[in-house]
Amino acid sequence: MIPLAVLGRQRYATPVESLEPKPEKVRSGTFRVDRKEALRKLAAYRLADPAAFVLSWVRAGAESDATWIHVALDLKRIAVRFDGKAWASADLEDPYSAFFDEAAASPARHLVLGALAAFRLGARRAAVSSWGRGMALGPETVEPLEVPAGRTETALEAVWDGAIDDGARIRMFNLLSTSCGMLRAQLSISIMSGPDRTIPPLAAADDGSLVRFEEGGLRGLLQPPLNPDAMAGKAHLYTGGVRVSTVDWTFHPAQAEAHLDDPAFALDASQSGVIMDDRFTRALKAADAKVPRLLELAVNGHEHGYGQWTRFLFERAGLFSGLLGMLKLDRRRDADRVLAWLAGKQHEYERLIAWDTTTGAWLRSTAAALPLEEPQDPVLKKLYRAALYLSVNGVPLSIERLDEIAKFTTVLPVCRRLFTNMQLDPPVLWCPRPEDPAVRIRFHGRSRWFEDVSSFRSVGPFR
Repeated sequence: MIPLAVLGRQRYATPVESLEPKPEKVRSGTFRVDRKEALRKLAAYRLADPAAFVLSWVRAGAESDATWIHVALDLKRIAVRFDGKAWASADLEDPYSAFFDEAAASPARHLVLGALAAFRLGARRAAVSSWGRGMALGPETVEPLEVPAGRTETALEAVWDGAIDDGARIRMFNLLSTSCGMLRAQLSISIMSGPDRTIPPLAAADDGSLVRFEEGGLRGLLQPPLNPDAMAGKAHLYTGGVRVSTVDWTFHPAQAEAHLDDPAFALDASQSGVIMDDRFTRALKAADAKVPRLLELAVNGHEHGYGQWTRFLFERAGLFSGLLGMLKLDRRRDADRVLAWLAGKQHEYERLIAWDTTTGAWLRSTAAALPLEEPQDPVLKKLYRAALYLSVNGVPLSIERLDEIAKFTTVLPVCRRLFTNMQLDPPVLWCPRPEDPAVRIRFHGRSRWFEDVSSFRSVGPFR
């Protein structure tokens, strides 16, 4: 069964065969459209946020096989320049005709879509020049534009009579910064003629917990979810390396953050969402099939780095173990900020903390939701036995071991503090975050919090 997806505020379920009789073809033919009227309607309804016109123009660069794209966000002008192949004469002479020809894969369609949205923001005119040839666009007109000869680049431009609204310019910058991570081209932005800012591609610094794949025109990247405790994953959908929309999606056997770029995605009438058709379903299935590999990489990376993490904690236990207990930290990252501060903000320790609060937290959340019996799937079995936790005296603990302790003691003993050079049997789980999924979900009603060593011993064997 294909999971339910959510797009914006509208919910989409798996398409089913209609119970109505299927239509029969009676006659085919053509009809004329009043182009001016069509453009007015399109300008009103395409792109929910007109500031997203810059994304359409960046897609034009991607479709032109650009290796670099530069966006200038100036006081009265927005310009997108890029290299790549020169535009065809037909795309320059009448871009609006190219826009209405949906069968043609033309960057002019992105030009027009962006221009119509720019006019909604008050732009006086738009223009395109490509390798020495150019045209100026009004809301319903196209006129020749004089362009200096010899330029081997393409430029798209929108011009205002007055200053561009600051809020719109900020939205453009934010959209460019967060929506272009799957671009093959290098993207840079300048604001008000300031210095260029290069926007790095997604996960430029791979920490070993990412999965990249390409198949049948689809490019994908999977990573642990930004919210480790999320009940559903996220699928970010792109065309031309630029994000169109994001949907909630249930992945198996763990939740994930998927970035999927496919030029064959069909967009809805607003050009702000991907239609849930066969291409959409194929992309999500391809991503779902890679989740076990993502989980395996994360488990392997966690096991590799857990020795460093343990040494880091216990080398500094004398400094902060009491502090952690006294603070009674309730929020996920409070303890980690304390640890980073006490560690002197050393780069290696910051990396370990970042891993533990993202990938490590995701593994613990996934493991906490495993069935109570030992899983048979090899990857899930590895997760079940992985050292995801520590005892208060530094003994690595897995979900399998926590299950054994809870069964032996009838409750899972838990403490916020660390205690060095102490032997405790059975082990006591060190848990600086009270909302940890093992305590909150798997051992709900079967855990008991302790504050110090004397309370451990007063309980005896915890039975």
